Amino acid sequence: MPLIGLEINDSGILAAGDSPPGLLDLDGALQESPGFALPQKKGLLVGKTAADQAHLFPRQILNRFWDQLNTEPLEQTGKYFPQNHAEIVYRHLGLIWQQLQARGDQIVMAVPSFYDREQLGLILGIAQELGMPVRGFLPLSLAAAVPVDPARMLLHLDIHLHRIEVVYLEQGEDLTVRDSATTADKGLLRLYRQWVEMIAREFTRSLTSRRDFPNFFTLIDGHDYILSVSKIRGGLFVPEWFSFRVHFDTEKKFYPITCLPFLLLQSREVRHRQLRLEDSLQ
Repeated sequence: MPLIGLEINDSGILAAGDSPPGLLDLDGALQESPGFALPQKKGLLVGKTAADQAHLFPRQILNRFWDQLNTEPLEQTGKYFPQNHAEIVYRHLGLIWQQLQARGDQIVMAVPSFYDREQLGLILGIAQELGMPVRGFLPLSLAAAVPVDPARMLLHLDIHLHRIEVVYLEQGEDLTVRDSATTADKGLLRLYRQWVEMIAREFTRSLTSRRDFPNFFTLIDGHDYILSVSKIRGGLFVPEWFSFRVHFDTEKKFYPITCLPFLLLQSREVRHRQLRLEDSLQ
């Protein structure tokens, strides 16, 4: 059976294999599995299923278990909460391996450069407990990079949910990791959160400073209007898939994000109406 390459990045774990090589389904029919978990009475949800409910249960959702892999007790506690991050990683890898085990009999894991020996040992121990035939680890940067002009500096940028890592690769006979730097708590989630907050502020400002509301819908007196940005794709905010949503009592109308500039330019102050702006991150 072919070798499986498993890329560990909490924004979306990927697997590649088969002949000819290609991405493999590893979370239902999806080819990536985001690092989200949600404790529930019936058990711990992980991957895409958990990420899809992140906006519904913001206090219960867990998404730092890959970034801070350890066996320390969780600060978040509850009746159905796991004991530590390693337990959640066990469940996530278990979900992935259940779907991949028929596709190969050897696994090489590409892991972030910020993982230390203890964290790699935890992953290896979890993999052995699950029966995953892990044959070795290599840095994500080396797995993704190809040699270029040796006279030029080669940098690899790796973006995770909670951090961005920059790796300096030295080019010689082989590529080697020379140095790396990481920015904690400045990853994709923070980027998306700031982007949504910026849109919310601009929309609120425009509602109180403009006079012409879009003529393709009409506001009705006495109703509560909710303006929000939809969450799509694993509970993450994906810019190209944003939609602008307006609820009219029981009626719903949807506008793509491309309509937003028009809404901002054409909006007007709405008098004698209760208007509420909901940020779906809160």
